[in-house]
Amino acid sequence: MIDLARYQQFVGTQAIIEFEHSADLAKAAEALGPFIGSEFPGSLAPAGDPSAFSIRTKNAALTITAQKAVIEAQYYGNHTKDYELCHGYLSRKMRALYRGITEGMGRSANFFALITETRASFSGLSDLPVDWIRDRFLRFDSESDLVDLVVRIGTKRTDRYYVNFEVNAYQQYVFRPVGPPPAHGIVRLNELDVDDFGVRVAIDVNTKQESFRHVPTYSVQDLEAFLDITRTIVLDGMPSLLSGGK
Repeated sequence: MIDLARYQQFVGTQAIIEFEHSADLAKAAEALGPFIGSEFPGSLAPAGDPSAFSIRTKNAALTITAQKAVIEAQYYGNHTKDYELCHGYLSRKMRALYRGITEGMGRSANFFALITETRASFSGLSDLPVDWIRDRFLRFDSESDLVDLVVRIGTKRTDRYYVNFEVNAYQQYVFRPVGPPPAHGIVRLNELDVDDFGVRVAIDVNTKQESFRHVPTYSVQDLEAFLDITRTIVLDGMPSLLSGGK
């Protein structure tokens, strides 16, 4: 079995903080500004409708609603090969956001989640991604050609954290024009070529386990503990998952 840990690249991370309901979203967005300015320069603005405000930088975006803030980050260059860089980048943003929510908005945080996505390209390899996933997790034979496969594994870490792993095959397409641009933006399928393909792994670490028992209030120390355990799970779990270990 191919050791995919050698081929993995970190693609992006989604960070989520849920908090007490804020009735005045415009006021909340204004209150966040001084705390997130170093990580998200500029001002939060309505995101197409009054129920959400957002701001975007070169590699990340922040969106807030009445009870949730979501950071979405994409990784390029050295970050794709070094999770420590990814984790540091996202942690700074999550700390700034937490301060903005608790100190600026005056709301308590009651849920954390970090979803880290990595991909291992099979370009140039003889194996097929779906076969690798089947042999790694399921070990069954099919009389028909296997074209797609998704594996989801849910675990819990202590009485606070859920850890979910999702593994699936991916294909990335690129549009290669073969003539004048198609009318009305319609792209015919035979004009889409597979640019890359391989195995995608997402690790979702969240505090939902504790939320089932009561509505928690998380301190800055709780945030640091969450960031630490997420780092450990990704650094230990991702290579094991991709290399065929237990």
